[in-house]
Amino acid sequence: MGSNGLEGKYRDKDKIGNLEDEIDLSAIFIILLRNSRKLALFGFLGFAISCIFAFSIKKTWQGEFQIVLEDNNPSKINNMRGLDSNLAQLISFSGGYDPGIGTQVEILKSPSVLLNIFRYVLREKGLDNNPENEIMFRDWKSFQLDIQLQKNTSILNIKYEDKSKELILPVLNKISSAYQDYSSSKRERSFDLANKYFDEQIALYKGKSQESLQKFQGFAIDNNVPINIFKNVEGDPDLSFELKRVQAVNQNRYINFQLSKINLIPEDSDKIFYFVASNPQIIQKIDLTYKALNQLMSEIPDLKTVYTEEDLLIKKKVAQKKLLLKKLKKEIINYFNSEKENNYALIDATTRSKDVIIKYLQLFKKANRDSATLTSLENQYSVLKLQQSRYKDPWKLITEPTLLPYPIKPKKKNIAFTGGIIGLLIGIGIIGISQKNKGIIYTKKALNDVIEGKFVESFSIDSLDDWAVKINPINKIFLNTLDEKVLFLCLGDLEKHNFETIKENLVKNLDISNFTFASDKDKLYDFNNLVLISYLGKTNMEQLITISNNIQMQGKSILGHLAFYDQSDLFNKLKTQYKRI
Repeated sequence: MGSNGLEGKYRDKDKIGNLEDEIDLSAIFIILLRNSRKLALFGFLGFAISCIFAFSIKKTWQGEFQIVLEDNNPSKINNMRGLDSNLAQLISFSGGYDPGIGTQVEILKSPSVLLNIFRYVLREKGLDNNPENEIMFRDWKSFQLDIQLQKNTSILNIKYEDKSKELILPVLNKISSAYQDYSSSKRERSFDLANKYFDEQIALYKGKSQESLQKFQGFAIDNNVPINIFKNVEGDPDLSFELKRVQAVNQNRYINFQLSKINLIPEDSDKIFYFVASNPQIIQKIDLTYKALNQLMSEIPDLKTVYTEEDLLIKKKVAQKKLLLKKLKKEIINYFNSEKENNYALIDATTRSKDVIIKYLQLFKKANRDSATLTSLENQYSVLKLQQSRYKDPWKLITEPTLLPYPIKPKKKNIAFTGGIIGLLIGIGIIGISQKNKGIIYTKKALNDVIEGKFVESFSIDSLDDWAVKINPINKIFLNTLDEKVLFLCLGDLEKHNFETIKENLVKNLDISNFTFASDKDKLYDFNNLVLISYLGKTNMEQLITISNNIQMQGKSILGHLAFYDQSDLFNKLKTQYKRI
């Protein structure tokens, strides 16, 4: 049970995968530490070359200024109140709509604003005849100009950098002036177009309005339609004549109805009196008869309280009443007939044909429409003039163009640091390739990868007390069970004192006596039990592969690896490096 567990410690690679990864990292550290002087030299050379390069680069200067952009969009501020929406678009900035902040930023970046400034820079540098100016402009705008909105604000930051310190402020001033000129020219162009539009339309509709009014008035006069020639054709058309005709027709209908009622009443009936009493408008026309009858109608009842029906006075009064009732009925009929004749005359005077009325309305509507359009244009033209006088630029300068006191490039510290890092990386690459070509083995894992043994263990030359602990399980599991002699073959060029130290201490700790030490590789042909002794950092991969091939040709295998290293040598190298730092 113990044998299987211990052997698993040496043979089960799945369980010791993490240990092997750690050893690989240690091997890299060891390689770099052994070549620390070379690595430091590469780092220093990279740093020095970068410093020289940084100081040789021409300085780059930067200037900047800020503007705050005003949002003149009519949807956000009603600065076009009083204008028709379509007409407001006509005079809006940039021809079609009033730009938002994003659009204004893109305008500032556009060639229409910046191209002349770029040409100025080329002239100042003597490069204005370059055929690749268009390509250069894109690069110049991308790499030397930075135009960005400050986050969550309407403040625009404009930065310009150039190797020519003297160009910074002139270029920034030209950018500021160019945008001002551009926005002003666009604004003036928009207002010029609007003014031209209104001038043309007002002149056009003045003619149209005058012409349509004359046609309307002429038609009305020719067809005896009443109009007020001193009043504009606004509101509803004057159809009072038609209203009078309709009223007259309706009145005649009412009179006929009343006549039919009065004709049904007998001439001597008191109903005639009550009919008049219920129509106050009739009383005014037949006032005398009505009053006389009214007085008589009041006297007769009073007299009957004193006299009888056969009394002469009563009979006389009754006869007078009948005569007045007959007269009153006749006067009522005459009054209604007279009103009918008057209404017929009015109907004849106000009656117009259907075609005349339709044509009248058409001409009125046209004259009214042209007049209203002209009035609207004149009112909006006045609003436009007011807007033109108060319209403001869509931006305001809040900081003057300023040149930074120190150059922004080159960043010498960053270049020097980067150069040192690159030098170190180059050194690591070169050292790694060199070590790979040499094939020196630094870890016990590399040993077992070339020739797999039953065990592999490492020993420090400086920690002899630990040897017994590490060799004891190898004795019990592998060596004590062997009957044949064991060869401990030393690989690499070991220094004599190291070889003697290894041999002496192995003899002390090995439980077997039937073994021998040798550094002659030809000896491996004489032994079946072979343990390889390697000195990490000295043993060559090529030697190990040669031995591996020889063992395979003989159909043999090795028992294991004993790998030795000098811990004090690594510590001294590390200590030396820390002292230099």
